[in-house]
Amino acid sequence: TAASLQIQDSVKPVLEAVSATGASSARVVLSPDVIPENQNETPSRFAAGAHSENYAHLDSQIMAQSERQEILIITNLARGRGLNIDPSLQRPGALMAVALRHENRFLGVLWAAYDQPRLFSDADARFMTTLANQTALAVSNAYLFLSVEVGRQQLEAILASTPDPVLVTDHRNRLVLANPAAQQVFGAL
Repeated sequence: TAASLQIQDSVKPVLEAVSATGASSARVVLSPDVIPENQNETPSRFAAGAHSENYAHLDSQIMAQSERQEILIITNLARGRGLNIDPSLQRPGALMAVALRHENRFLGVLWAAYDQPRLFSDADARFMTTLANQTALAVSNAYLFLSVEVGRQQLEAILASTPDPVLVTDHRNRLVLANPAAQQVFGAL
């Protein structure tokens, strides 16, 4: 859909910017609440980096923590507490995650994994927060678009199935929509 392309296009430069910091994995994971009903084909995970898929198993844990905590920084996962990592799965050395929020609504998380332990500066945290804010705005706009599109499809289905003629005009009384029943009654409009 157009909205998923919009999200993908907005998220791609963010993921590239995070990867440019030396991250081996940059990921955006959207909350299931962000995707409207009937839009199951819309992707909810976006990733970049050499090891992005190796760390995908951490998405749900990091998202759950980010919902409660705005920014999550673990400088050394070998000593870090808070994540329950299966020993058989690959573990990053360090990670930083920032919650995606727009108008106090939790949308998901932007997170980066680094192969080696890493100390993060305040500038690193500000940079990730700025990127997360941009991503949250893009995701929120795409969500609005998806919601409107779902509503439009539902209205279209209702209008197409009703036997009553329905005409919709704009504020200047110009015809903007006629359902099939109206087209039959009035001829091709």
